[in-house]
Amino acid sequence: MTTFSNDGNRLYTVGDYVCGWQTDGMERIFRVRPLPDVMCLAAQPGGDLIVSGHRDGRFALMNGLSAEIIAVCGHRQYWDSRSLGLSACGRYLIHDANREVVVREIATNEIVWKSSDERFPLQIVPIHDGREWGIVRNGQLEIWSWPFGSKPNRTFDIGRSGRIAIRGNRLAFFSDTQLHVVDHEEALPLFSIDGSSLPKYHWRHDGSLVTVTSHPSAVAVFDSEGKPGPVIAAPAYGRYAFSPARDDAVMSYGTQGVVLIRNFARQLAAGEAIRSPFEPIRRRNHPYVNHNFPLTTPSRQRHIEATTLAELEQSLSEFTRPCWTPVHKSERSAATCSKFGGVPWIARGAKWPRCGSCDRLMDLFLQLNSKEMPLDAPKLFDGLLQVFVCGAEDGSGLCASEDPFGAAAFLRICQPNGPSAFSEVPDLELFDEEHIVAWQRHDDLPNLCYEIKHLGVSMTDAQEDLYLGGDIKFPVTGDKLLGWPDWVHNVQYVKCPRCAQAMRVIFQIQSCRGIPMMLGDGGVGWVSQCPVHRDVLSFHWQ
Repeated sequence: MTTFSNDGNRLYTVGDYVCGWQTDGMERIFRVRPLPDVMCLAAQPGGDLIVSGHRDGRFALMNGLSAEIIAVCGHRQYWDSRSLGLSACGRYLIHDANREVVVREIATNEIVWKSSDERFPLQIVPIHDGREWGIVRNGQLEIWSWPFGSKPNRTFDIGRSGRIAIRGNRLAFFSDTQLHVVDHEEALPLFSIDGSSLPKYHWRHDGSLVTVTSHPSAVAVFDSEGKPGPVIAAPAYGRYAFSPARDDAVMSYGTQGVVLIRNFARQLAAGEAIRSPFEPIRRRNHPYVNHNFPLTTPSRQRHIEATTLAELEQSLSEFTRPCWTPVHKSERSAATCSKFGGVPWIARGAKWPRCGSCDRLMDLFLQLNSKEMPLDAPKLFDGLLQVFVCGAEDGSGLCASEDPFGAAAFLRICQPNGPSAFSEVPDLELFDEEHIVAWQRHDDLPNLCYEIKHLGVSMTDAQEDLYLGGDIKFPVTGDKLLGWPDWVHNVQYVKCPRCAQAMRVIFQIQSCRGIPMMLGDGGVGWVSQCPVHRDVLSFHWQ
């Protein structure tokens, strides 16, 4: 999300554009990026090039001196990653795709190396000048030489740490409420810092360590021996990076922008708070209403007897529900077809839906034609079910928040009479089409961590471990019709505003599957329908 340029210029993003800011005080805005939604930025180790990754699966190589695009690679496929790097020579891009780390030659768009390990890579970082690289996955830091070979030089166990910071032979990682600093080459502990506030952490050019906390929102500095230094207030939603070569600090604020501070030590010494230079995105105010259906847990829980995964499935068979996962292709289809993205059917004279919060054109998340539904599925509606959602993002998250009836989503059931008002999408940055061509049936079970207790069933710790460690996972993940919701945080059924009954989840939308978009951090969204008032529809996500 942040980077620094090794030349004398600033680089930041505003809205949908990458911009350059000259340090001589002359501001220059470069409308150079025809790519939507910056996901992350990375700098060339020791050079002036910068690479940006975007939600639609493409990458742009830019000149840090002018912010002009040199080349674009990748293609409009699903990319659910925020981990990428640029080689020291600037010729290769390193990123993760489909749980693999790949090295892509930017000029030819060819993948020249791919890891055989499919463990999800959480972070890809250059070490020193890019002659070595660190890859974090499944509690281990792997040290690789450039160019990558068949296996890493060495590995280092970092427990459950989600991210690392490396400077020279010094490795910082979080584990057991402590921020640990070790010599990763010698595997020697150096010092630890109390990390109960779950800080983010970065190395500075002088060997000091910066931690960023949310509560309170502040930046704290520790010297090379772990002794505390200055603490200054900072924006709550800022993301940070620090130059390993100069006294520069970079902060990003969602899609509002990324700014660079020269001589960060002077700001620390003066105790000046960091403030966002951007005006907050102004949204229309909508009153909050609690639409969550109140859940009850039976006072008497039924205990089940199961010592194997097969026995566990058999014991819960009474809760089995069918679900159908869509098979889709990247192709154009008729306006009335079932699809993710693309051109939906909209009546002649009608306008493409806009967000009620920010007035942005909304993306077509889903269109289902009742005539193309699975033959053995219950009939939920007649005609077209359409789900439009705003994907605009600021420092506090997407417009489409957890409010199931918010102004950032538009859902309806309509009858497609006559030709559509649109033959093409009105904005090229709206989602490309994924045409739903078939359905696959599955048996589904409820979420055994969150939902099962509300059904009057209790599981032992051993049974939960059996489920979590098994090859079969329930509920079925990904995009699906009906079945059980794959809750991310908690059980959250929606209450119908007309009859106050619990609405039924009829479709689940997973990040970066049918739609090329990340909902928060790998989130899941649900389309719900009232079983009595079938025209009452909602969309919310976790």
